[in-house]
Amino acid sequence: MIDPLRMTPEVNLPVEISRPVFCGHCLTLKAMKSNPNIAVRVCDQCKPPNVSLDSASIGVRPSSLFLCQACDALVHKSILNKNHARRMILVGPAVTKTVLSRGDGSTFPRLLDKVKVRVQFSIYHSGRRLHTEPSNVIHFTIGLSGRCIHMQILGGVNLRIEDVDGTSDPFVAYNFCGRQVACTRVRPRTLNPRWDNETFIVPLDMLNTSSKASEAGLLPSQRNIVK
Repeated sequence: MIDPLRMTPEVNLPVEISRPVFCGHCLTLKAMKSNPNIAVRVCDQCKPPNVSLDSASIGVRPSSLFLCQACDALVHKSILNKNHARRMILVGPAVTKTVLSRGDGSTFPRLLDKVKVRVQFSIYHSGRRLHTEPSNVIHFTIGLSGRCIHMQILGGVNLRIEDVDGTSDPFVAYNFCGRQVACTRVRPRTLNPRWDNETFIVPLDMLNTSSKASEAGLLPSQRNIVK
């Protein structure tokens, strides 16, 4: 994983509103008009009823239909509406975070270090916890969230003989800024190795900000790729 925040974009994001609102469909029903339910979902594809609702004050557009759970199932039961994408309503800030532990303020991961972060999510409603997701671990590599080159290792031809049986056990090592970061799998007893799904990642932004000495061993064509 390159960047823990570079994930698949979410669809149908929840709607944050400043205060609870009534279900727009309940307000059109004679039996429910005097005691409507609180809306829990928003449908941007359904036409809202002609009722008085100050949408601007709660932070949503006036073309959205607010629905309680029962009306949401009723309205979207038909074939024409069942595929509508509805969004959950969240009253107040949708996300809050708590730092469980902090570092010492002086020790930080180095470039291309492997980092493991443990996260846990809980869903609250009116101060009451409704659901807690199992603890999850995110693995990522420091310095690879900017511009990078992905180098795929394909193979080698007519390598030097290193073993007494006339073959070799080749592998490719990746060194960056003076230290070995990764290496491929070993291909035993061959002078013409081939690799599948072996990729090294070079962070260009970090390479550009380093001293010119880091480019001393590069060929002119390689310098052009880096720049």
